[in-house]
Order: sequence, then C-alpha cells, then structure tokens
Amino acid sequence: MDYRDQLLTLVDTYGARVNLSRARLGTIIMNQGRFFIDLLPNAEGKRRAVSVDNFLKIKRWFRDHWPDDHPWPPSVDLWGLDDAAPPARDSPGNGAAAA
Repeated sequence: MDYRDQLLTLVDTYGARVNLSRARLGTIIMNQGRFFIDLLPNAEGKRRAVSVDNFLKIKRWFRDHWPDDHPWPPSVDLWGLDDAAPPARDSPGNGAAAA
C-alpha cells in the first residue's frame, strides 16, 4: 500500500469514527485543510508528496488520538510508531561497525 494511501486510510477510518472530514483533520493535524484532499490523484493523476517527517508526524498523531475501542487498520503498517531509539552506529547488530 502506498504511504499516501495509508494516510488516507487513517484519516478516513478515524474521521468516520469521530465524525470529522478530511478537511477538518487536515486543519487540526497539519494546519492545512486541503492536505489530505491533495493526497488523492488530481485530473492529471498526480498526488501530493509527503516528507518522511510529516508522514511520521501524521501517523504518530493518529496513534496518540486513536480510539481505544477501535482497531488500528490492518492495512496500515506500524513503521515509525516505535519511539525506541535506533541502534547505535557501532553496535554489533548494526552492520556499520564492520564497514
């Protein structure tokens, strides 16, 4: 699943649950009402790109606000939602130490 489709799945699932539109969630999360609407293909088939930082920011927002009584969408991976620190560059399991 494309990363933009993951974000649309989150916004649509959450929005339906709490009765908020894509535009309203775009304003709340990104201070830009058209943000999620622009993830859809336009007439030329082009879609807004999203930086990794914004992708993670959005996914973390949904993680932090997700209703406890509603399952996380199975089609949306949990990549980037573990706040544990990455392994040190020179840790034995990293592979960078051998380079």
